Amino acid sequence: MSKLFTNCFLAEYSFTGKKGKKKFCDLFIFPIILKSIKKQVKFKSASDHEIEEPLKIYLAQAPFADKRSKTLKI
Repeated sequence: MSKLFTNCFLAEYSFTGKKGKKKFCDLFIFPIILKSIKKQVKFKSASDHEIEEPLKIYLAQAPFADKRSKTLKI
């Protein structure tokens, strides 16, 4: 995800659009992300739900990722 999006961009999204944020699941790139993950042998038989759960956690942490990386550099 860090190769595709900045944390600043992802901070504006939650998976389902809660707390006034935009819906990540409605982005045109979301189905592409799912398909690309399922092409990997390790995740070939994974359900969409199994793939979505880590994405939800990643999105929830995005607003804090820049702050965390700045504190680690000091």
